[in-house]
Amino acid sequence: MTKAITDILSQALASFEDKSLEQAFRKYLVVPKQSTRTFYGAALDQVIPIWIIADFSEVDVQIGYSESGYGSLGTPWGLVSSDSSDTGDRSHWYRTLEACVIDSSWVEELDEWRRNKD
Repeated sequence: MTKAITDILSQALASFEDKSLEQAFRKYLVVPKQSTRTFYGAALDQVIPIWIIADFSEVDVQIGYSESGYGSLGTPWGLVSSDSSDTGDRSHWYRTLEACVIDSSWVEELDEWRRNKD
């Protein structure tokens, strides 16, 4: 599955509409590492696999990818706490990696990117 997540990540990065945002984000990428998190969105709590692909260590936030949990609902990219064992709130899961990065306020270069975008 490591090759599969690498391919998924490569495709997600290639699909960024704004290449300057993609470049700014790349410094936060980590070697994909699979872990498990509790997903509270189902009738019964489920432990699901999640791939951590980026780490904003200064604020204890990571970006994860999962085809389970919120991923099965069409939003596979999520902002998760590195200090938590769950998938977090639905509002922090996105259809695209780019949308996830844009909504994260942790990319240092994002403020400059937003200023230049306007």
